[in-house]
Amino acid sequence: MHFRNQGFTLIELMIAVAIIAILSAIAVPSYTDYVRRGKLVEAHSMLADFRVKMEVYYQDNRSYANGAACGYSVSNGKSFSVGCVPSNNGQSYIATASNLASKGLGGAGDFEFTVNEKNEQATTKFYGAPPSPAAACWLTKKGATC
Repeated sequence: MHFRNQGFTLIELMIAVAIIAILSAIAVPSYTDYVRRGKLVEAHSMLADFRVKMEVYYQDNRSYANGAACGYSVSNGKSFSVGCVPSNNGQSYIATASNLASKGLGGAGDFEFTVNEKNEQATTKFYGAPPSPAAACWLTKKGATC
């Protein structure tokens, strides 16, 4: 009788596991960063929409300061919330989009974007720290500059 060995040896299985582990170590962080960058677009679009509605509000009321949230109330998005601080007796404002801590972007205060009545955009926090050099635009990925 002749028996033929079939199957994989332990070393072949260990090599396959090692290859999968190496590929996962490269792919998972890249994918996580890709998903995170996709969520940042929500903050940018919320601020752009907020700014347009604030200009309409200003045309009707000649002030940004009346009512809730500088005259225009905004509901939270999926990953970000928008707040507004009026200044200069209601003639200017700074709107800020901050990520919600519970939405998987890495914790409270990790991302913060601002816009004002002059459409001056800024990134005040990116991955938990102010960007260096200071960003006078809305950043979308690590290492990007304006």
